[in-house]
Amino acid sequence: MEHALVDLDVLRLSVRNPYSRKYIDEAILAYRAGSLKASIVATWVAVTYDILEKIRELSEDGDAQAREFIYAFDNNVRNNNKTKLLEIESNLIKYARDKFQFINAIEEIHLTRLKEDRNYCAHPTFTEGGALFSPKPELVRLYIVEAIKIILCQFPTQGNAILSRLNEDIKGDLFPKDRAGVIRFVNSRYLSKLRESSIKNFGDVVLKAVFKELPEGWPSQPLLAICRAVADHSPTLWNEHFSQFASQLIDSAPSKLLANAFLWCREFPDIQAKLSPAAHERMVTLIRNFDEENGQNTEVFDCILLEEFQKEGVYKFKRCSNLVKNRILNRRAHEAFWPVCLDVMSESSSYRGAEDNFDKLIIPFMISRRDRYVQDVLNRISKNDQIYDAAKIPRILKFFIEGIKILWIDGDDITDFFDMLREDDYRIDRYADVVLSLKSSGVTIPVDLIGKLESSSVNESAAPAPAPADNDEDDVPF
Repeated sequence: MEHALVDLDVLRLSVRNPYSRKYIDEAILAYRAGSLKASIVATWVAVTYDILEKIRELSEDGDAQAREFIYAFDNNVRNNNKTKLLEIESNLIKYARDKFQFINAIEEIHLTRLKEDRNYCAHPTFTEGGALFSPKPELVRLYIVEAIKIILCQFPTQGNAILSRLNEDIKGDLFPKDRAGVIRFVNSRYLSKLRESSIKNFGDVVLKAVFKELPEGWPSQPLLAICRAVADHSPTLWNEHFSQFASQLIDSAPSKLLANAFLWCREFPDIQAKLSPAAHERMVTLIRNFDEENGQNTEVFDCILLEEFQKEGVYKFKRCSNLVKNRILNRRAHEAFWPVCLDVMSESSSYRGAEDNFDKLIIPFMISRRDRYVQDVLNRISKNDQIYDAAKIPRILKFFIEGIKILWIDGDDITDFFDMLREDDYRIDRYADVVLSLKSSGVTIPVDLIGKLESSSVNESAAPAPAPADNDEDDVPF
């Protein structure tokens, strides 16, 4: 495999600070002129200057530790305290790693070698045999490249400080609420400024919040979008580290956070692929143990998003009360729940029960905008007089049809509904607005029903005909 050398002229353009770029330019010019010792000294000057400027930037951003450091440094400069200034320079690489997390342990070793060779170059240093220290061109070039990549082109972002800032941001009122906004915000404010090691720490903290312990004051909603931002920004790191780390956290997640695994496995199939058999069994057991009387959160029904857990999820959903079913559907009206809800509505044994079932179990599916839902409802309604004679059903049904925004329904597929209307003229009056809504949506209405509508002069503003005696006309529950 061939590897091309880094173009120094291109690489220098990535240096953020213009003065740091000026110093590294001097190092590049000296290298190309053959002044190798001068090049190493200039490279070290660029590194020390850039680290100090990064600390100064943090100080100006309000970092207390950086402010204290810069105050002491500036005071020593004013007083020309050479001893203290030499001490600061001597320990600067250590400060960059331990105090400000600009670099990691391996990068500290590389920059320490640069500092040591700078000392050899700046002072008479004899080797065995009396020869002066003479660096190789390849070594000098390497120092220039490493100086730029390790420190000069990086943002002054601390590992600890970045996590503290995330804590403040995510608790604040100005943190984005929508998924796309969260991804843009996280990319711009964090990921674009972090080196790989810091991104790893950043992602680990978020995943621990999801599956280990949610920090006080953190909302759980944006965490999935934050992880998506990390995965898109650093796909290799996600595949090699985060997906495995997440699967390990799921294996030991407390029951109150284990339900998050369903949503994360849907978003990131690589996490699901790495789940252990034990983790899978824990997730199945979590579904089976759902108890609405204990006030458990309905997030466990996110299991419906994963095919292998759907059977367990639907089975448990059937056994929930209508009130809990409604909470589940308002969170996620998944098509796998539709047959259950349609059956419950179809078996309504009273007018009020039919209205309540329609409101709680059918209306939530309106957001799905599936034509077949309208078709299914119309055909089921026509088979139960406790539904089609209930006072509020025509209005709720009209609301449902208009919310679905029908694309195409063949009139021949809802003949049962039309036959129900033909049985009694008062039904045509009561369902006139429903028929007109279907017609305006492009559904072909039988000619005889159109004729009856026209002959009775029913229009959208007409009052409904009297309902059965026990049918009150209260406001529609939705």
